[in-house]
Amino acid sequence: TVSLTAGGCERVSIRVTCGISQWATGPGGQHLEGEFAHGAGLPAPGRLWSRRQELIECRGAAWRPDDGATRLLLRSPLAVQLISSLAGILNGAAVTGSLSVLRDRIGRKIGSPAVTLIDDGLPDAGPWGTAADAEGTPTRRNVLIEEGVLRGFLHTRATAKACAHEPNGAAVQRRLGARVRPGPRGLRIAGSAGPDDLRARLGDGLEAVAAVGPARVIGRHGEFAVPAVGWEVTGGRRRRPFGPVVICCKLFAALRGLEACGADLTQSVILSGIAAPSLLLAEGAVRST
Repeated sequence: TVSLTAGGCERVSIRVTCGISQWATGPGGQHLEGEFAHGAGLPAPGRLWSRRQELIECRGAAWRPDDGATRLLLRSPLAVQLISSLAGILNGAAVTGSLSVLRDRIGRKIGSPAVTLIDDGLPDAGPWGTAADAEGTPTRRNVLIEEGVLRGFLHTRATAKACAHEPNGAAVQRRLGARVRPGPRGLRIAGSAGPDDLRARLGDGLEAVAAVGPARVIGRHGEFAVPAVGWEVTGGRRRRPFGPVVICCKLFAALRGLEACGADLTQSVILSGIAAPSLLLAEGAVRST
């Protein structure tokens, strides 16, 4: 537990735990990813230990699923990496450049009704929240996608002006001297179902529980790919663990095919401003490592 005092008037207590061994890409290269809890959302005793044991069992599994399409359940430590990739698309820097076509899709459906994507940068909303962004604009709760409908993007003052939008407190500067860019402070998908409920809804497919290498976004169509381990699920029950394979899905296909979100919201330690619950996807694919 770490206690911080800002200006002698505010005390913030957080707990940082790194009991989940998986990889994420962050400042300086690749890092082991852990779990970051904030406020009343501290993990239950034994949760990290059980996940660690689960990961050890999967990493040592000899069985691999065949290449091809599959239904996917991404547990929250993996889902944070998918949400981080979406953050790279739904921001002013992207839509004033190669993804300018998205500017014409505001108010139109780009995801399933299960997708409500929110970036809440307010001080009491999460561990990365602040009163103002890196340019001094007051932060706020930005709804980027509402029940599948695109509502807006993360903006600095410059990208907001280029898009004829209002600045929305999303300017970030990850380190001293770095360029100020639009970025998340509390990006997450709202969820409600527990992991067991999602497994039952999955039916037959794969449940990916942890990454064993860094995630990447490949090609112009935005294919999310991450080496992962997990479980084969049959009839809503775990059948057998699988060793490392590449789990992949197209980012916009993932938005359209999101069926449900869990209640197990996980804050990323490495990916600043990113949180995600487990996600049930109707479509995905497996490739051999």
